Amino acid sequence: MREGIIAKDARSLRYLFINKAAEQQIGMSRTDIVGKTARELFSPETAELIEKRNRQLLAQSQQLEPIVDTICNPVRGRRVISWRRLQIGAPGEDSHMFVSMVEDLSDQIGTAD
Repeated sequence: MREGIIAKDARSLRYLFINKAAEQQIGMSRTDIVGKTARELFSPETAELIEKRNRQLLAQSQQLEPIVDTICNPVRGRRVISWRRLQIGAPGEDSHMFVSMVEDLSDQIGTAD
């Protein structure tokens, strides 16, 4: 599978799961990612962008049209990503989480560092 799959707890904003493709895209193992927040893994600018996208998702419950963003990956440098996201469960439910499907477009469009 080429697309990264990432699940995050919507309350704590901690990563719960990432698949192998997401590990490769981020350049870190799931043991380094799971249980942490974007602020613990990424630059302040990238963490702020991720948190902004989280707030947008909370307001609309799903975002299936891809959004393309440029982020600063701590391992792989500047990357262009396309992501689609959805919420699972309602804010009051125990299983409330975000699921993101992420594709790294950097190599396809020639913008990788």
